[in-house]
Amino acid sequence: MTLELYFWTIVVIMCGLSAGLFGFGFALGARRANRAAGIRVGVIILLVTVVLCGGAKAIEAGIGPLVVYEAAWLASTLNFSLTGGYIAGKGRNGSGTRWGVAPILCIAIAIGSGFLMAARLHQLVDIVQQLGMGRAKAKPAGPDTSLNCKESLKRVYAGFSHYAEVNDALPPAAKWVEEEDLRGAVQADEWFHCPAVSDRKDDRYGYAYNDTLVGRRLNGKKLAEMPGAATTPLVYDSSNLAKSAHDAATSLPRPGRHAGRNNILYCDGHIEAAVLQQR
Repeated sequence: MTLELYFWTIVVIMCGLSAGLFGFGFALGARRANRAAGIRVGVIILLVTVVLCGGAKAIEAGIGPLVVYEAAWLASTLNFSLTGGYIAGKGRNGSGTRWGVAPILCIAIAIGSGFLMAARLHQLVDIVQQLGMGRAKAKPAGPDTSLNCKESLKRVYAGFSHYAEVNDALPPAAKWVEEEDLRGAVQADEWFHCPAVSDRKDDRYGYAYNDTLVGRRLNGKKLAEMPGAATTPLVYDSSNLAKSAHDAATSLPRPGRHAGRNNILYCDGHIEAAVLQQR
């Protein structure tokens, strides 16, 4: 299933649920002498909030904080749809306020929350697809992982690309490994460790970020489309093994750590194995 199809499927389901809850709330409110209707509405609102937000919080570590924000907006959409329908139903049966500001305000908030959710839904669906939706899950990363340095750098590039798409800029240098919009797309801390210097469970990382790119605006372009992308190093093997290492491409190991070569990831996504002469 394509990204667009996932997106529109979720949007249609959200609209259907919202309309259904509005109708359900209207039916509850329209019933005469139904004193328990308000309690039912409150219980449903509580359940929707707990299930959506609680479930999103449970999977936040694997997908990223975006899933929590999306769940909160979805819960708001559904809850205000139900509330608006209930208030409208109460006005219809004459036992409460007539159609007026309250139900219209609830509907407006529900629609607004739906738009806010849809605005970043593409990003969430993209992350979920990268995690393997609809495909067999990859083996968890670990000391015996089969991913080599170049394959790890490809994962890191996916993180930078996602960060650039979300923020229209490259990340700051300090703690770049911990940037949520970058880390969420990389999926696992193991891929930030070069396997030539780390068992991927220790505090030795071995990659540095080119800090001449820090905060560079992309003006609506993708990372691979920025000027000079094919010749500008982005992340590379580094003799600085600290987390979130960064410099102006000055810490490349000499000699190179991969059979005398160093892997350099460029802004267009390609990787070169460079040979540096011993000083």
